[in-house]
Amino acid sequence: RDFVACGAAAGVAAAFGAPIGGVLFSLEEGASYWSTKLTWRAFFCAMTTLATLFWIRNVDTMWGQANVDKLFSFGEFNSLTGEDSNFSIWELSLFVVIGCLGGLIGAVFNATNEHLTIWRMKHVNHSKLRRFLEVVAVSFLVSLVAFLMPVLWGRCTDLPTDMQDWSNQEKSLVEHLVPFRCEPGKEYNEVASLIFTEPDIAIKQLFHFREAGADDVSTFSSGALFMFFIPYIMLATLTYG
Repeated sequence: RDFVACGAAAGVAAAFGAPIGGVLFSLEEGASYWSTKLTWRAFFCAMTTLATLFWIRNVDTMWGQANVDKLFSFGEFNSLTGEDSNFSIWELSLFVVIGCLGGLIGAVFNATNEHLTIWRMKHVNHSKLRRFLEVVAVSFLVSLVAFLMPVLWGRCTDLPTDMQDWSNQEKSLVEHLVPFRCEPGKEYNEVASLIFTEPDIAIKQLFHFREAGADDVSTFSSGALFMFFIPYIMLATLTYG
């Protein structure tokens, strides 16, 4: 169990560049019993992981210029209106609502997973053949749904063209938009751009794409987000564990 706690601390340190945060996370989630000895072990693992990541990231520059980027990032949050913040005070209430909805979705996710785990223990786990067939069936279902969703969306959105005042981060994210069944270089498929890209790129797209076009059309429409979210959370619930 101590190895799990140290591994959790190392994982958080590598992903987010936060060794102390990794130790606190492993204290809360990864350890059954906590001690001063385990604290130092987890901290040592987290710092060793961060040093290793720093060393690997700077090999290409022969350690001449420090690259301290973490493995996972939500991107740079720059102000769109000079020194002002990117949200209004009244929007804080919406953030609270989103947080509550996230908690409810997490509760449903955990409850559903508990029932699925019990069902698997009764009907699947006792047979090697059934476990193999379950893996095959779930893999096929995930691949099928991931391919069908962009096909069913069937709508192409024009790529942003007027990007003079966009940041380099926003311009680079345009390159990751997927022209699935659309004209490359001119259009992209909203749902495919969320499914067929790496998860961290998809998160950055959701956070950092601004409204574009003469009519201020959102880069990802509400319909595309809804069509992506519902199957995604259902498949995540099914495949967990």
